[in-house]
Amino acid sequence: LNFQPDLVWMMSRTSSSTHNTIFDTLRGPNLRLMSNLTSAEDTQPMCHSFDLDGFTIGDDRNNNSENFVAWCWKAGNGTVENSDGTIASTVSVNQNAGFSIASWEGTGAVGTIGHGLSKAPEFIIVKNREVVTNWPTWLPFAQTTNRGLYINTTGVEDDGVVYFFGDESNTTLPTSSVISLGSNATANQSGKGMIAYCWHAVEGYSKFGTYEANGNADGPFVYLGFKPAMVIIKNMDGASTNWMMWDNKRSTYNPNGKILRGNTTDAENAGT
Repeated sequence: LNFQPDLVWMMSRTSSSTHNTIFDTLRGPNLRLMSNLTSAEDTQPMCHSFDLDGFTIGDDRNNNSENFVAWCWKAGNGTVENSDGTIASTVSVNQNAGFSIASWEGTGAVGTIGHGLSKAPEFIIVKNREVVTNWPTWLPFAQTTNRGLYINTTGVEDDGVVYFFGDESNTTLPTSSVISLGSNATANQSGKGMIAYCWHAVEGYSKFGTYEANGNADGPFVYLGFKPAMVIIKNMDGASTNWMMWDNKRSTYNPNGKILRGNTTDAENAGT
């Protein structure tokens, strides 16, 4: 990769029974989370080590004749303790790229955790590592501040995704230093380990937002200001729609017609 990754998201391109697997340096190698399932973290020999110039795969991501893809992000290549919030967190932060990973032990009470970034996050993914729960995600562009999406489901925006905001009657948006948490077990169960992946836009590097579809073959143009290497799209108000993912390594020319889905085990298929 020419850098040491702190987050590795791997998926099979050819198997229809292989899970989306996520590994990060805060939790350690071979500790698997699966974005298409609600399962707790388990140990699998898939991401054997995070190396200075890439990562080493294990047996379960080296099946003979099977094709894989990995999306990788660099955070801080190390961890620091963060006391910006009312709940202590451990973070790995790449402020230049607008990306951080934060872990904490849940308290079961409304509170805040520090994320380490210099700006308020614009996309947050959270998982309770130790129990069966959904993956709540949050963007500031949702229809109301109380709504969000689950990355493991095909559902529409859900009023129940308020785990970043305390209570519905006391909504608090993420700030340049902290994320607000409610008492729900999905993001803040007492005594359980939690993990969050946080991003904000960086000019020429990343962008987060929404667009209104038109239903035509000639769809809307979404201006980013740069040529993206990876695009993730989710229908926010259309039921039973997947998280669709494209990148410029599996398809090197336009139109890009190779979809993978972050919430399923489906193999890569066609769709521009």
